[in-house]
Amino acid sequence: MSFDYLIHLANYSDGVLYLLILLLLMVLTVIFDRGWYLRSAARKGREILWRVSEHGKMNRNDLQELLESSRRLPEEGLLSAALRHYGLVHHYGSARGEGFSNRLDEAIFLVTPNLVPMAREHAP
Repeated sequence: MSFDYLIHLANYSDGVLYLLILLLLMVLTVIFDRGWYLRSAARKGREILWRVSEHGKMNRNDLQELLESSRRLPEEGLLSAALRHYGLVHHYGSARGEGFSNRLDEAIFLVTPNLVPMAREHAP
């Protein structure tokens, strides 16, 4: 199949082949964009997780700093819940009852189903 034959087919198809090529380019652009965003989000998420694991006991300032660096990422919901309910953590580091743990579990359950729509909504 030569290039001349492809041009002949494109002209013979009354422009449908040109439209298909245009749609292919659009689809490839969206695939590339989504892949780039997900790669970037995964990299930033790993950085946040490493920063959390480096800390021993966290205070409000540490959580606030992590929250600011996790804007527009799924980790933002979890860190936001941890900061909002920080008062449930005892000054010795243990949670009062299981309230703090329950709040974090709820945050995870709320964020998890929205991972795909969140990726679409916050695309750069």
